[in-house]
Amino acid sequence: MAGQADISLIVAFGTDMGNAEDAAMTFAESVAGIGIEVEAVELNQVEPAQLQDTSHFVVVVSTFGEGEFPDSATLFWEAISADTERLE
Repeated sequence: MAGQADISLIVAFGTDMGNAEDAAMTFAESVAGIGIEVEAVELNQVEPAQLQDTSHFVVVVSTFGEGEFPDSATLFWEAISADTERLE
């Protein structure tokens, strides 16, 4: 496909039971299957600064209880909540 060289994609997931991870990995595999380079990673492993260097960012997160973040997404949420730089 034309323009794929310009696409950099991070697919990040936050999950406690694994459902969001399964969905994120399935999506990443499908995207890779059409020739787009993709990185699938736990949300807590994503640094906000990385997002300045990627063209596309997909997040798949499941919640629990009354909408609480899963443990694997809490650090990312705290980082972007404290960061004053906008993600354009």
